[in-house]
Amino acid sequence: MADRAAPQRRQSRTHEKAAIVLAIGLLLLMPPVANIFTLPQKIAGVPFTLIYLFVVWAGLILSGILMSQRLLEEEDARQTPPGSAPPGAYDHAGGSAGTGRD
Repeated sequence: MADRAAPQRRQSRTHEKAAIVLAIGLLLLMPPVANIFTLPQKIAGVPFTLIYLFVVWAGLILSGILMSQRLLEEEDARQTPPGSAPPGAYDHAGGSAGTGRD
């Protein structure tokens, strides 16, 4: 019973982190906050505000990718019975683990 509760808690935490990232992303892209970064400076000819918006946007995409990978790993760990290899895993002898074929 304890074995099943741990992955569910991790998945729940990952979902909570996703909600936090979404909230932070929305906050950072709201005009009152984005206007803080409205500066007359340019970096390589690009306005600083535009750089700010693209950095926030890229950060949200990157965090989404990382969290989706983590959720997929947790889902695979939950579906794989203890002691068996996950699908596509290889043993050290070079054959596919758990298939009986080498």
